[in-house]
Amino acid sequence: VVGLAMPKASLHREEEEEKKEEEEEEKKEEEEEEREEGEGKDTQDDVMNRREKTKEEMLADRYFWATALRNHDFLGKFVTDSDVDVLAYLITAEPQFPRGRRSLSVCFTFKNNPYFENPLLRKSIVLEHGSPFIEEIHGTEIQWKPDMDITQGGSIKSFFDLFRPIAVPTPAELQTMDEKKQKELDECTRLDMDIIHRLVYDFLPDVFAWYTGEALNQQEEEEEEDEDEEESEEEEVSDDDNDGKKGDTKASHGFFKTLGIGGWFIVGLLVLAQIFALVEYLGMGRRVASSQT
Repeated sequence: VVGLAMPKASLHREEEEEKKEEEEEEKKEEEEEEREEGEGKDTQDDVMNRREKTKEEMLADRYFWATALRNHDFLGKFVTDSDVDVLAYLITAEPQFPRGRRSLSVCFTFKNNPYFENPLLRKSIVLEHGSPFIEEIHGTEIQWKPDMDITQGGSIKSFFDLFRPIAVPTPAELQTMDEKKQKELDECTRLDMDIIHRLVYDFLPDVFAWYTGEALNQQEEEEEEDEDEEESEEEEVSDDDNDGKKGDTKASHGFFKTLGIGGWFIVGLLVLAQIFALVEYLGMGRRVASSQT
């Protein structure tokens, strides 16, 4: 009996050991993922140290622009680790309005760097006169130095994809374009417009607050306040509905209470009178029918 039981016990131990090994491997994988996700993220000390700096000290940080962009809730999605190294050479980013309200433009000025030859990179979007539709999109063609193109010819996603040129087709060209290409063009132009608009009106005016992280915190607080207001409004509506129902119930209860014993006696008499009247009516009908026969 013992000999027969041994293989089962051994098999059970092997299963437990395999399960334990799998759990350890899963734990290691989770720890590795958490470590990778934590890389590049700011600690609380990093945030506090940045907030104590003056504007001159902030600008002296070679990763000022990369940090500010990465802290932005929308623009940060487009900044890769490779972009951070290139953005370390960015001096200024300035909004421009070459054609008044019809045009949005952002000019990026770079130091001499090992990545590309251009001292300036510019992205401009021109709207049709009196219309929200895009008429032209201009972007500086980046002159990458040999073997330094971090986008690998556009095959790798990068913040610097923003400067890719987009040819906006004429209405006649648009009619001959297939649906798939129209959709791709529409997505690209909308994304460029969204990025430029956020750079000009959201990011650049508060760039120091985005660098310190205060702008993001303020935005999160505002979103929480909006959510709280929506929840409170929903609760108020629900309370009003409940109050209305309670009021109806209370009114009915109050009505029955005000009747009292005497009131109920009168109601009973009225009901009996109705019953007798109905019986009398039915009896009269029968007598009329029998007299006719």
